[in-house]
Amino acid sequence: MANPPSGAEGRIYRHFRETQPAPQGIGVMNSAGKVLTWSLMFEDEDQLTAFFVHTESRFQKFPDNTDPVATERFMRFPAHKLPDVPDDGSHFEIPAAHADGETCPGHLPIPEGALPARVFGRAFGDNGEPASNSRSQDNYIEDRFEIPKSIQLKFLKAAEAGGNFAVPIELGRILASNAYLGHLDVNPLGGDQTGAETLGETIELFATANPESPGLFRISGRTIAAGGPNARGRGNDGRDWEHIVHLEWEGFIETADGEYTRVTLAAHGAEKLRWKVNRPAGDENDLAHLPAGRSLDFIAPVRYGVSAGNK
Repeated sequence: MANPPSGAEGRIYRHFRETQPAPQGIGVMNSAGKVLTWSLMFEDEDQLTAFFVHTESRFQKFPDNTDPVATERFMRFPAHKLPDVPDDGSHFEIPAAHADGETCPGHLPIPEGALPARVFGRAFGDNGEPASNSRSQDNYIEDRFEIPKSIQLKFLKAAEAGGNFAVPIELGRILASNAYLGHLDVNPLGGDQTGAETLGETIELFATANPESPGLFRISGRTIAAGGPNARGRGNDGRDWEHIVHLEWEGFIETADGEYTRVTLAAHGAEKLRWKVNRPAGDENDLAHLPAGRSLDFIAPVRYGVSAGNK
């Protein structure tokens, strides 16, 4: 968490950040919120199991605040050990519930007037069947996002003419920037924050008003998004990737009283993703290169669904 809140939970988050060797990895805490051990990577699958056996023994030795405990840190467990972080003497009181007026850091705030939405996506094989391994991010995704009030109003403004009209490009970009497989860094419309660069985009979505159901609009059209690493992304870790998502959309948007009340959209198309991890030839041990991720190289038919509603 980049900006831990105040309160007991925020203090634990800050301790978590202060002990970590990098903004990723696996950290194991005891029941008092003290971090026992960190590791970014592992020598192999056996050492991943050994890591949890090791941390279990440390938990048994330091289960709470009774004794001070330094935080162990590993770049790669167990061979590449980093310096420990000494115990700073802090003690955390972990309450059973948040205090009155205190916001849970796990709560995702929704901007006023925005419509919460969920997206589901899946890759398919050449036989037309869904890819079997739904635990893999290149086969299946679930995520959530919001449609801001400002974009809803743009849509309603365009709808005033009635009949057929172009869906505001901002809404199309929100859909295209959330409908993709893979991990966060391969968002083809992600922009500079993720070390990405948009190499091309086409947003062509249209709406048709239903004269028999005021406020109901049929949506159709296509989005094409293509991206790759920008200079900052290449400079950080030498990443090399390309991602192209071509989707045909259809569905409905329902509105009432100046806002969306329901969005039901489906998309189908094709997706190409290549993520090359720089590592020695023949080294296929993903656990030893976790910060770089694993190599991805696929072209597959895909389908997505978007669902949102507040009434």
